[in-house]
Amino acid sequence: MATSVERHVVDITTCAICLEKLNIPKYLPCLHTFCESCIQTYITAIFEKNHKESIDCPICRNTVTIPKEVNTPDEWDKVLPLNLLIIGLLEKEKVERPQKQCMVCERMEAKSEASLICVDCSDLLCLNCKQHHKANKISHNHEIRQINEYSSVAGCFKTFKNQCSEHKGEELKLFCVDHQTPCCSMCVSIHHRRCKNVLSIEDAANEYVKTDKLKNLRTQLSHVELDVKTILKDQLYAMEKIKNEYKQEQKNLGDIFGDFVAKINDL
Repeated sequence: MATSVERHVVDITTCAICLEKLNIPKYLPCLHTFCESCIQTYITAIFEKNHKESIDCPICRNTVTIPKEVNTPDEWDKVLPLNLLIIGLLEKEKVERPQKQCMVCERMEAKSEASLICVDCSDLLCLNCKQHHKANKISHNHEIRQINEYSSVAGCFKTFKNQCSEHKGEELKLFCVDHQTPCCSMCVSIHHRRCKNVLSIEDAANEYVKTDKLKNLRTQLSHVELDVKTILKDQLYAMEKIKNEYKQEQKNLGDIFGDFVAKINDL
């Protein structure tokens, strides 16, 4: 049976629009996350119907205004930032499932059992995909190990590498302050060439730490943590109440049945 924490993880890795596992998770300024294709369809439908310059978040209904330099819904969808936390949770979920499936085969809509781990890519591999992995010029020097060498598969991976979802093989090394989104060099040259404030990820992180945003984020997260704990406490209380009511009803039914049998015996 899934624990409360596990149920919570399942909820946040599910798209509120399609109700499936998040695919290329993109988030709005209110931090609600959706599949890239789902939010793009949602934005396009609103623009085609009402010709608005803003949308309402499908969950909290907060108004999100289209950036001035964006001309189409498709362009807006592309500049929405990736939710790297959700991506990490989805990868961790795949890695820790009981049946180890080759992640490369899964992407090609096939299935095969994985016996190896690429520590650099955070991928589980079958023997066939391992050969292709080593033959590839980009990944030939990656560290590949046996799964059974690790008691915890998720703990063997190296630091997560931020890969650009739009430009394959490009790392997210830059940060657009104007759009508040990480980007690769290709993203900057295509989508952010008019932006005046583009920094390296390291410089952006240092600037972020100096502001009150980090403190405010910690405060918000602490409030979210308290809310989650309160919800879990209420759910546990409600569950215990239902169990007690169930036991009481069982007892009442038992008493009624006993009286019924006694009356039949008297007759």
